[in-house]
Amino acid sequence: MGRTIREAVSAVMMCAPLVLAVVSIWTLLPTVPPALVVHIDRAGSVDGTAPTWVLLTIALGLALIAATLGLAGLRGSDNEHRRSQRGLAGGAAMLGLVVWTCSAAFTRQAGTGTELFALPVVLGVFGAILWGVLCLVVTPGDRFGD
Repeated sequence: MGRTIREAVSAVMMCAPLVLAVVSIWTLLPTVPPALVVHIDRAGSVDGTAPTWVLLTIALGLALIAATLGLAGLRGSDNEHRRSQRGLAGGAAMLGLVVWTCSAAFTRQAGTGTELFALPVVLGVFGAILWGVLCLVVTPGDRFGD
């Protein structure tokens, strides 16, 4: 893949968590209560909650940082730490999105009597890590090395 194509793909990948966060907040926020489930015990019952605004702030904040790093990296591609920055920020942004969406889903299921499983959260965390690795791999290295 050419350098400019990799730059464009990397920038899009860094902006994707922000787009997904905005869409998920727009669709989920009207249906969630002021406190979301953030922890379940081994029996599958809820034993921890957090205010919805905290999870929204974390998800949006991390997504904004990732998008900013993705778009700002297009201006100067001689930053020697750009790949690791994009890898960490992209993974963190997806992780914030996973926490927000899984908490909203758990909160919806908690009142229905269905058993809650942590497997979607675990898979989401591994997916966020993989996203960060993909952001790192797709981003081209600096012009003077790498």
